[in-house]
Amino acid sequence: MKTPSIVQVVDLGTVTASELDPLWRREVCLWRDRLLWDVSDICGALRGLVGRRSLPGKAVRVGDRTVGYAYYGVGGRLALIGGLAVLPEWSHTGVVEALVQETVEHIKRQGVNRIEGQFLSIDSPRLVAAFAYIGFQTYWREFLRMAIPQPRALVRPAVSMDLQPIEGVPAHEAATILQAAYDGSVEAEIHARYRTVDGCRRVLDGIIDQGGCGPLIAEASALARHRGQGLGLVVVTEVAPRHGHLTQVAVVPQYRRRGIGQLLLDHSVSRLVERHFETFSLIVSRDNAPALSLYQTSGLQPVLSFPVFVWES
Repeated sequence: MKTPSIVQVVDLGTVTASELDPLWRREVCLWRDRLLWDVSDICGALRGLVGRRSLPGKAVRVGDRTVGYAYYGVGGRLALIGGLAVLPEWSHTGVVEALVQETVEHIKRQGVNRIEGQFLSIDSPRLVAAFAYIGFQTYWREFLRMAIPQPRALVRPAVSMDLQPIEGVPAHEAATILQAAYDGSVEAEIHARYRTVDGCRRVLDGIIDQGGCGPLIAEASALARHRGQGLGLVVVTEVAPRHGHLTQVAVVPQYRRRGIGQLLLDHSVSRLVERHFETFSLIVSRDNAPALSLYQTSGLQPVLSFPVFVWES
């Protein structure tokens, strides 16, 4: 794959934070305008890591200007590409392809056998071709959103349910429910952590304890129990003032199609109504037809389709 001779891909540790400020400012605006999501804190944290030269990744320069970057993390044999952005005026000049190829080749030299590109890309049309060229499989995800509706009665599930605040639930129990819900699903194909209870526990820890998707909205997050047994859970965070985001909703397989998922969804929305939230959003895989149907029936509308990528040796 040929790229212009002026394109140079370098280690992220050789780039100053100020060189990447135009990219971060653009990302903050894109997420705010398209998704109503405030990522200024995340970009600020990335800026600090770049300033300390402690963020693994690559940057791409055209002449003396830095026009794109990508960063990743490696844990054992699994690598996660956490973000990738290129200024739009350089997206059709081979810059995207050079950045993707150099980043992936560098990761592979670290002995991993699986690479996941889970980042949300808003306006990089050449990403799919760039990742496919080097052997990645593409999955499509949908960002859905709705305006918070007027209060409505909760749907009564086919079995009696008690809702418990998610903060009081043992971490292992919540992770066990999440793993059972995702077992054999397209989500587990995309995200290897969903295949084990320990991996699910780390996912939930990143959301609930570390605030990876904004602060937890405790009142809107719950675990559903029937006769003491946990059957499902919902986790909602605040991604911008008065904008809620459903990060997880899961029901164990043997209790699906009994209204539990709808109950959890309606519970979250009703709590957001009480707190005068304006919108409610979520992300779902396009191939997860039952979940997609539930959300659209509940009033969530498509806002953005975006690809994620997986390579496995």
